[in-house]
Amino acid sequence: MNSKEVSKISVQRVTGGPMHHFFGYYDKSPWDNRGRYLLAMENSFADRNPTLNDPLTVGAIDLENNNRFEPLAKTLAWNWQQGCMLKWMPPNETGLIGFNDLQDDHYIHVTLDLKTREKNILPWALYDVSSDGRRGGTLNFERITHTRPGYGYFGLADPFENELCPENDGIYIVDLVKQSRKLVFSLAEACGFGNIKPDPGNKTWFNHIKFNPSGTRMIFLQRWAPGLVPGHHGFKTRMFTIGTDGSHPTLLVEGVGISHFDWFDDENIAVWLWSETPNHEVNHYFMIHDPSGRREVIGKGQFEYDGHCSFSPDRKWMLTDTYPKGENKEQALIIYNMQTKQRCDIGKFASMQVENDSWRCDMHPRWNRDGTQVCIDSTHEKTRQMYIVSV
Repeated sequence: MNSKEVSKISVQRVTGGPMHHFFGYYDKSPWDNRGRYLLAMENSFADRNPTLNDPLTVGAIDLENNNRFEPLAKTLAWNWQQGCMLKWMPPNETGLIGFNDLQDDHYIHVTLDLKTREKNILPWALYDVSSDGRRGGTLNFERITHTRPGYGYFGLADPFENELCPENDGIYIVDLVKQSRKLVFSLAEACGFGNIKPDPGNKTWFNHIKFNPSGTRMIFLQRWAPGLVPGHHGFKTRMFTIGTDGSHPTLLVEGVGISHFDWFDDENIAVWLWSETPNHEVNHYFMIHDPSGRREVIGKGQFEYDGHCSFSPDRKWMLTDTYPKGENKEQALIIYNMQTKQRCDIGKFASMQVENDSWRCDMHPRWNRDGTQVCIDSTHEKTRQMYIVSV
């Protein structure tokens, strides 16, 4: 492995116990555009899945006021891996936040003005929002709860529970201006693509929607597994992209394991591909072109494990991490120079072990707005807290 160990780094804890704090996933920045506020979620427990009796506190950390946590709202639509999809709302990404919640018998998306505390309610939960703030991408969160525990919201039944590959459920585009929703690609349509398809009797679902930087296309995963409750492991995955108007659906990858990814630019995606059998052609980060599917290895021989990858604002660095490894169950924090092709390990953090994979604490590293700092979630000090690492 050709890597450079960086031993002297600045690590600052910005939340503290006895309450637990986290931001969630790695695919968005918790910093506002001014760099003053850091979005966070607060909870009193970290050792079980949430129920409908466990509201999560949504708040912001004032980095210029002794890291004071300011509570802003409560939500009942959340999980440990992605929280409530808390985010700064584009295009300004300051002063206006968005998150998912539960209202009556359905999930919703709430937009909250931090100055006026005025709320705008959308009658559907959102998975991602385009960079111009005009479109949202979403799917069936209830279905994920039963197929990939830890990534859905607990409490509501899947309206398509008894359908293995429904025609009327799938990827939806939400017009945030007109407040309308349209199904643009169904699970049944996806099952018509490619050579390696779900077997009869396999339940299939979509997960992990991400707009490209300009908001013209989306990436998402189709997964399936035997039985009605597949659980955490044993599922198969394929990677699709599609235009945000539903045009040109493309099956980019099939036949291998597909894990975390990020758009490098509008036409290229970094993704970890893996194989359950010895196969030197995968088990790497790859850069994949959309829509051709052409791929090339990123950092050949420098990454042994899957991680949560993302790119610095200037696209010079790829940030990633690892799952707990070794006797001390340490998670490595890594940056990789896309130009010099050099890996730098900037920290290792011991991880508390959990009984259930659904409430594990991944670091999910994410960049600040100028690429000088990284925020992680970690349990190395025995509670789930947020830390800022200088890079």
